[in-house]
Amino acid sequence: MDVHDYSIDLKTRTVYCIAEETDSEVAETFIKNIAYLNRTKGTIKVVLSTSGGEVDYGIAMYESVKHSKNPVHILVTGSCQSIGILILQGAAKRSIYSTSTLMYHEGNSSQGEMPVNESVKSALYTRDQFAMIDKIIFDRVKPGISFDAFQDQVRRSIWLDGKAAKKAGYVDEVI
Repeated sequence: MDVHDYSIDLKTRTVYCIAEETDSEVAETFIKNIAYLNRTKGTIKVVLSTSGGEVDYGIAMYESVKHSKNPVHILVTGSCQSIGILILQGAAKRSIYSTSTLMYHEGNSSQGEMPVNESVKSALYTRDQFAMIDKIIFDRVKPGISFDAFQDQVRRSIWLDGKAAKKAGYVDEVI
């Protein structure tokens, strides 16, 4: 296997995104790798394992997968949690190992120290952003329940193994 320092195997067109947290560095490397592989034709494979991370960077990674010139196939190994679920839903084909885990939950936010009015604006923006993410996932997964019922499940956290993830529509196949 010829994987260089940037988590990409050029021969197999595979991007490795094994990250405890999705942050600016992980997102930058991931997006650049997808863009690089889009310079030529062929399916792009992504091996994904993440415990989640920063929402804005996860959205950017989702968009790079969703709008890739080439089909992107994502294989979950280990665990795919939180914003990682959004990234997964951008793929043309979504796979998971039977022993891997998916977890999706209501997003977290921290406004830090800021004036009250700014804190309120930030909280409202964050609420709307999480509702948008829920809607993207809901539309792709098609869980067979109402959007409100889906959001109720998300508030309680959803934990699924490979077989349950396929049955619930989060992935297309279990390996």
